[in-house]
Amino acid sequence: MRNLLFLITVLLFSNCRRQSNKNGNSDIIKNGIDSIFHKEEKILEIQYWNLGNLDSITKYDFKNNLIGKGIVKGNFLEFYNKSGNKEYEGFVKKGKLTGSVRYFERNNLIGSLNYKDGIKDGYSFYFNDSIHTLRMITKFTKGQAKDGLLMLFNEKGSLKSLSKVGLDKEGTQSLDFYENGVVKSIGTLNNNGGYEGWVFYFNRKGKMEKKQLYKDANLIENIEFTK
Repeated sequence: MRNLLFLITVLLFSNCRRQSNKNGNSDIIKNGIDSIFHKEEKILEIQYWNLGNLDSITKYDFKNNLIGKGIVKGNFLEFYNKSGNKEYEGFVKKGKLTGSVRYFERNNLIGSLNYKDGIKDGYSFYFNDSIHTLRMITKFTKGQAKDGLLMLFNEKGSLKSLSKVGLDKEGTQSLDFYENGVVKSIGTLNNNGGYEGWVFYFNRKGKMEKKQLYKDANLIENIEFTK
């Protein structure tokens, strides 16, 4: 009953105006309330528009509990959770996030994700919130991290591992690094994240120490080299 009344209220207050442009075409100018619904017709987001410009948004979870509210000033959106803490900020175009969007936790920057038409698209950077060092770099394509490189960093900000996102049937090559930047190991990961084939291990000076052969993530051969 609560959801039904909420839905009726939104529909009653929703309003769109049509305005002819210079070419004589009719464009919809949003004005008032516009809603985004879940497939079960539960309201997840309510957008408030003012003569074609997004004015503010209110978000809810699947149980209709308030998540937070966002205010738009000059096409720049700042979204705060229900506790009043900022969660993210970024520019919007036609009501959708675009460009670099910065995410926060406990007022600390934890990520900078690139958006296109409201969808994650492009390189994204994640940070350790307390020590302000880079934690991860990955790439999204149309909302999914399915191609490109995945780079992980240690707490000091040095590259820890490098691998390809989006595994194929032959697996994907993965590199691990020491804190000094020297390659620690080179191997191939299968679709379950385990090693497949030969894995080569190096010491901190870059000299190969051993190689191991894996099949179905099981070690079947180990060869160590004389130091």
